[in-house]
Amino acid sequence: MVGFASHLGCCANVVAELHALRMGLFLAWEEGYRDVIAEVDASLVLHLVKSANSSCHPLSSLIDDIRDLLNRNWRCLLQHSLREGNFSADCLAKLGCDLDVDYMVYREPPDVVRTACTQGRFDGNGFSQGIYSPVEFRV
Repeated sequence: MVGFASHLGCCANVVAELHALRMGLFLAWEEGYRDVIAEVDASLVLHLVKSANSSCHPLSSLIDDIRDLLNRNWRCLLQHSLREGNFSADCLAKLGCDLDVDYMVYREPPDVVRTACTQGRFDGNGFSQGIYSPVEFRV
């Protein structure tokens, strides 16, 4: 499993969510994951990606990038998750605010995520919620 944090500067929530989705999908693709479930806690983001007309939308480049990633040769499902179940992503987002670099990949959970996981915030299968979770891993 892999995760990331990024320093985006000041931007609207929907912009941050779209950037995070694009970066997460790209990272999953680059790492060789080909069967992915991406959980998104912002229903507006899901609407924009799945059904909005992006031709005249101010965020069209982000939306189109995400759509291009989704159309690659892989199985990638976007699904809504409750904000309460997205704590790992929230922890990583907060880490991004304090980064000295623009983008950091984590091959192991940072301490703040590990601490949250040890506090019992798991789904029914024993996996922490709110992380891009590979169903199948191929390199």
